[in-house]
Amino acid sequence: MSDGTQRTHLIIESGPDKGRLLSIPEDGARVGRSSSNDFVLSDISLSRFHCRFYFKDGALRVGDLASTNETLLNDQPVQDAPLAIGDRVHIGDTVLKVLCDVASVPAGEAPPAAPPPGDGAKHGEVDLGLQPVPAPAGPAAAPRTRRGRLVLIALAAVAVVAALYVAREFASSPGRLRRGGGAAPGASLWVRYEKVEAGVSNIFRYALDLGERTVSVRIDDLQGARHVRREGRVDPAVLEELARDLEQCGFFDLAAEYSGLQPDIWDQMDLSLSIGVRTHRVKVVNRVEPEAFKAARVRIEEFGRNQLGLYAIALPPEKLLAMSREAWLQGQKLSDEREVRFSNLHRAILAFTEVEDYLETVEPKPDYFEDALQRREECGRALDTKLDDFLFRAERALKMNDLSQADENLRIILEMMPDRSDERHQKAYQKLVDVQARMGRRR
Repeated sequence: MSDGTQRTHLIIESGPDKGRLLSIPEDGARVGRSSSNDFVLSDISLSRFHCRFYFKDGALRVGDLASTNETLLNDQPVQDAPLAIGDRVHIGDTVLKVLCDVASVPAGEAPPAAPPPGDGAKHGEVDLGLQPVPAPAGPAAAPRTRRGRLVLIALAAVAVVAALYVAREFASSPGRLRRGGGAAPGASLWVRYEKVEAGVSNIFRYALDLGERTVSVRIDDLQGARHVRREGRVDPAVLEELARDLEQCGFFDLAAEYSGLQPDIWDQMDLSLSIGVRTHRVKVVNRVEPEAFKAARVRIEEFGRNQLGLYAIALPPEKLLAMSREAWLQGQKLSDEREVRFSNLHRAILAFTEVEDYLETVEPKPDYFEDALQRREECGRALDTKLDDFLFRAERALKMNDLSQADENLRIILEMMPDRSDERHQKAYQKLVDVQARMGRRR
């Protein structure tokens, strides 16, 4: 923060990193065990990505990132909540105490002393650092103090007007954030989405958190006894595409809340979205969602399914059992016919993996579940052996300058391993390009 004085916002009061001070940057910071976090803690009871501290309207907040052991604020579990000086955030075996609850101070202005809990700043209030300076003793000091207060009030009013003007300009001119009709390339994207469907017989909760290059999803279905936790890394190009789609769906033009009344049910969708400097949160409770909200929600849910393989979570257990059995039989057939086509081993592995995905939330597991896992391991070993064999043949052919034979073996490798993200596919493809170039020069 080159234009401000950095504040110490948190101190680790207990845990393996006791005594460590944390200063939250203006764009927020994630905390957890993973080295991809902004603050990496050595507490083994933390999730890889446990929680996020960030500022909204200048005030510090904490948001849980679908952690296994939850995030507690003053001993109460929270998903997203404002913080005040003196609050304690409990994550795993670590307790963090809030020392300051606002963003950085403008350069040249000394940070005001933090008032003790219950004295001065209230929970959720933003300390602008404009508290009146205590007047020195003596009657002559009063006019000077009043003049100082008037100046400070005038400056604060100017700052508020300027902030409102900037916010209005961004709201009315979203194109400033776009190039080619979308979000600016490289613009930061943060998403927090929660859907809760509750009735007299069941509670279903879906929560997705996306920040930088990490997405996590948490699903709880009490009636189906299904509890799913997944997280993964995301390609930056995929994030840019998602940001463009969300920027164009009209979400930032929606009101903050849409509510209706329905007896015996509670359906709530809560979506917070930040793209670059724009942030907006919309809640829809017990009513049909607006089209712009639906467009954003569907795109986000689709993103979560694609990134984490959660295609089957909405299906009933009976359907999942039928699909898993079909995948198991298909995997068996492809495994038995591994010599018929070079790609059959890879396809068999995918089929057996589908069995595991379909049955992830089904209990008890059917009797063929363990067989599918064992067969997948066996097919993986067989595929590795065949790939190594044909790679050896291709390299031997290259040493002997037999380009046509090398070309044939490399093509077989690409057929055996069609996954372009696999290192063996990439290596074979690069060699094939080189071989074809050399063959072209010979002609």
